[in-house]
Amino acid sequence: MPDEIALVQSQDYVEYLSIRPIPALDSAHDLLIESQWRSAADPDGRQKRHRIVITDDALRGLLRHLQHYLQQVDCGIPSHKLNGSQAS
Repeated sequence: MPDEIALVQSQDYVEYLSIRPIPALDSAHDLLIESQWRSAADPDGRQKRHRIVITDDALRGLLRHLQHYLQQVDCGIPSHKLNGSQAS
């Protein structure tokens, strides 16, 4: 499994998500979202966008939430009616 995945990717911009264990904290993980502009002065440099410490239980909850959301997508529910949508 890769250390990170690209959440958003265009010709000039990428957002990465990584999740790594935190050895000093039992059942805790570092969830990090970084962005990278390929047209920047340092095209290999990344900006930290969001970082949280997340527990095993919270990761499982996130997985259940994503699975439920994707089931709705796979069933063809219009995006404006998906669970969690702010549009009415």
